[in-house]
Amino acid sequence: MDVKIRDFRDLYAWQNGHKLVLNIYQITKNFPSDEKIFTY
Repeated sequence: MDVKIRDFRDLYAWQNGHKLVLNIYQITKNFPSDEKIFTY
């Protein structure tokens, strides 16, 4: 199997990470606003 990587979006790690982020956004979209504040 000779797969050519032409773009970072071709990487399985990126694809799975992107799916994870979309799932997290879906889950957290209805959280109360005070729980959405990021503090670093």
